[in-house]
Amino acid sequence: MMKKFIRWAMALCCAVWLLPLAAAADAPEAVQKQLNDRRVQDEHRPEVAPVVMPNANTPAAAAGDTTLEISPDDLLKRPDLLVRAMMAALLHNRGEHIDILLPIYRRLPDSVRETVLEHWAAAVSARYNGQYRQAVRHYRAVLSEQPELLMVRLQLAAALFEDKQFEAAEDQFRRLRSESALPDALHAQIDQYLDAIRRGSPWQFGGGITYLNDKNINNAPKNPDLGNGFRTDPPESGNGIALSANAAKKWIGGKGAFGEVRFDTNGKYFWNNKKYNELTARASVGGGFQNARSSIALLPFFEHTWYAGGNKKNEKLKRFSHSSGVGVEASHRLSPHWQGSVAAEYSRQHYRNRPHLNGRTLFASTTMSYLPGARQYWFGGLDHTRVRTRDRDDSYNRSGIRAGWGQEWGKGLSTRITVNYAHKRYLAPNFFNSAQKNREYGVQTALWHRKIHWLGITPRLIWSHQRNRSNQALYNYQKNRLFIEAAKQF
Repeated sequence: MMKKFIRWAMALCCAVWLLPLAAAADAPEAVQKQLNDRRVQDEHRPEVAPVVMPNANTPAAAAGDTTLEISPDDLLKRPDLLVRAMMAALLHNRGEHIDILLPIYRRLPDSVRETVLEHWAAAVSARYNGQYRQAVRHYRAVLSEQPELLMVRLQLAAALFEDKQFEAAEDQFRRLRSESALPDALHAQIDQYLDAIRRGSPWQFGGGITYLNDKNINNAPKNPDLGNGFRTDPPESGNGIALSANAAKKWIGGKGAFGEVRFDTNGKYFWNNKKYNELTARASVGGGFQNARSSIALLPFFEHTWYAGGNKKNEKLKRFSHSSGVGVEASHRLSPHWQGSVAAEYSRQHYRNRPHLNGRTLFASTTMSYLPGARQYWFGGLDHTRVRTRDRDDSYNRSGIRAGWGQEWGKGLSTRITVNYAHKRYLAPNFFNSAQKNREYGVQTALWHRKIHWLGITPRLIWSHQRNRSNQALYNYQKNRLFIEAAKQF
């Protein structure tokens, strides 16, 4: 019964805490460098009488004093009072009070203590003492059990900001921004955090690693007999890892102008089939303009690719191709729930040993995202690629559509599913005396648990299905892959 009371009290107190903010005419104060949840407190918020631990220097309470003096032993006899005192300290983000109350709470029997409340208190205490990574871990443990606690999500976002995990902080603040139940004053505070993130940040680093178990690296058809005496190589398998790394820096100027530099690299390494190893690196330098709702950037880039060649005689990476071009990115927040983005890129490619592939590429995409709340999001988009090479039988147009849904469930589980379809049409007949036409299908699902992490990295279990249906048997293939992905932004 006590645990049910604690969970009910937590949900009720979080809801009541938000009500006074709705009446606030102005945000409490601007977001400064050292942001914390005092920025979202309001002078109209009703104060709960704090519990003061008695000592020899504590004077007796004067008449009319709202401070309640009570001993630790008395609190242990009245767990309901202890919980009320902790809830007041948690909602006000009073780490100094939690440092006193949490050790007392941990002396209660296991049958009485509520794990979620204990994690929340540990998070506030860790944040108060500057242990941001530990605080983030405890906040996420709370949300894995009760993702509807918006106050906890707000404190998590602020702790991520203070730990300079700006990308993760921005994600949480945007989730909160989509909650229409929050008062306007709190939305204004969230906007101040988002503005502070957009005004510039130090170098951001990220990367990821994925275990690869590919049963068909060479995309061979299921039936090697192509007819008319033609046969293709059988499917080849390979085990290895896919690696990615990135670094980015943004400099902010006046009137929303900014400069930006990005470095991205990704590659695949198969230890038992090295002839399919590959590596790509890209550098982008550009700039743009942004405000609280919109952003546009122009980013010229240069890209270089190395490839082992797919030949048994060569297993070392060699220069394969290079390209240069320019990309344009733009996004606009239509409402707290809807956001749209577009991207386009033009580039010229040069292949070292395959001159028939030299040419130019134009790519464009548009995406619309919908966030009904902090625990769910939907997205959909259209893509188009236009490739023109020296030989027309290698030139093609590809148009695609994609959609996805992400969800945070109870008990710490999260899922994401993405589906896509594309039609690819080549412009001229190849050696089969017909122009190749492909239909590409794809499904990817991801599953992860927010309590399972190491060094801030949460692994994700991913299942991927790809199918290519072509009018030419050589290009008919399908893949099913199950793998683990781990990525982190610093």
